[in-house]
Amino acid sequence: MLFAFIFSLFACRNDCQDLCYDLSDFAEECGYEFTNEMMDECIDNQGDKNRDEKNNCDEAKPLLEEEWTCEDVAIYFDT
Repeated sequence: MLFAFIFSLFACRNDCQDLCYDLSDFAEECGYEFTNEMMDECIDNQGDKNRDEKNNCDEAKPLLEEEWTCEDVAIYFDT
């Protein structure tokens, strides 16, 4: 079981799954808690993407950093 956990930390992720980590960091910068459960759900939901969907996620990263505000993130959290 420990091996599976360690492997999951270093396993390859697609661009959409990487975006989950970016969203988590951004949410935390805005004062929101991105829980482990939320991360697991995001990773699972983003795991099976086709090439076009993965390209869309790659294109979304700069938009997240340049255009999103903490107000945009707030709609995903109960406040």
